[in-house]
Amino acid sequence: MWSLQNRQISTAVANIMAAMAKALPSYAWLTALPQLISRICHTNPEVNTVTNHIITHVAEAYPQQVLKLETPLSHEGCC
Repeated sequence: MWSLQNRQISTAVANIMAAMAKALPSYAWLTALPQLISRICHTNPEVNTVTNHIITHVAEAYPQQVLKLETPLSHEGCC
């Protein structure tokens, strides 16, 4: 179970990530894509929303790279 402090930290990180999502070009997220994809099913709603937004933004610009990394997830049933 998440403590209040953990939720506050996750929300703060999500806010920073949202700001960076607006500031950075989509190619800058390619190096972090595996870590972002591993957070697709994050339990914190703010983290989940920001992560999915960034992945969608990158997928629009670089669909092959995103599909290559997400295909194994479709077999695992992550969520």
